[in-house]
Amino acid sequence: MLAKLLPPTKNLTLILLVVVGCAALALLFYVTLAAFLSGSGLPLPIVPALVAILMLALWRLTDWARKLITIAIVILAIVVPIGTINPFFAMEVESPPPVGELAIGVYVPVAIGLLYAYLLGRYRSEFRKRFW
Repeated sequence: MLAKLLPPTKNLTLILLVVVGCAALALLFYVTLAAFLSGSGLPLPIVPALVAILMLALWRLTDWARKLITIAIVILAIVVPIGTINPFFAMEVESPPPVGELAIGVYVPVAIGLLYAYLLGRYRSEFRKRFW
């Protein structure tokens, strides 16, 4: 009964990846929806809808969702370290954290994201071209 609710694959690693990815996208959906409803930015009401579509597409194991998520993770893996560890960041805060704390706070999530992107690429044969 519960197996019918899981993504359509027999690979347990891929099921775990999809469930974790959809949980992260669900969190992003609620954050964007709350930001839109509170009026504190995010002027586009389409963003929560696009995140929900991406979450459904990942759950259905479509190839375009895998590619889009992999590209987003790689771009964030490049931008986040550059944006956090730079001389201008130290000028904006009163007492900058030690470099070790900053590096752990940046590079551990980036490494986890790159591992996630690698595993999505490793199981690319499980994804299909069509949405339905």
